[in-house]
Amino acid sequence: ILSILVHNGTHIDAPRHMLERGYSIDQVPLTQVTREGVLIDLPNKGPNSSVSVKDILDTGVQLGPNRIPVINTGWTEKMWRKPGFWEQMPYLEPGVGEFMVGKGVPALAMDIFPEKAIWRGVKLDPGENWVANHIALLEKGIPMIQFVTNLSQIGKNRFVLVALPLKIRGADASPARVIALVE
Repeated sequence: ILSILVHNGTHIDAPRHMLERGYSIDQVPLTQVTREGVLIDLPNKGPNSSVSVKDILDTGVQLGPNRIPVINTGWTEKMWRKPGFWEQMPYLEPGVGEFMVGKGVPALAMDIFPEKAIWRGVKLDPGENWVANHIALLEKGIPMIQFVTNLSQIGKNRFVLVALPLKIRGADASPARVIALVE
């Protein structure tokens, strides 16, 4: 018997995480999470900052159905196991998920959590849905690969992202081994 937390460290959320009838992690096709990756490099995002659609557009990165965007704020690489990691983590602004859906991406990878972390006491704006990005992406069957590390080692090289979850039957997520095959 193996007992693990499936939403801890580098992991992949499957649609079942937010949708009762969403498919589970063992049903995520590996071809969906193994594609050319494209680095969205935003290394100057500091404590409590956000990543907006404008930030992504300003990088000039081309998004589409054959490329997995990988958002790199540098946060996890710099701050893992340090005071303030969870409490001050940058996050994706509401609307980033819908933007990625509109671009038809097969998956979305990032080195942070995709929304404000309410467990750290962050107050939401009136009417703000704190899981908006989760819902936007997972409703469209787009897995989220979270807390990816060592993204600075990719540089400006072309790469293939390979994200391999454990095949846990019926689970809403799984720890994952995520690597970049750099050209």
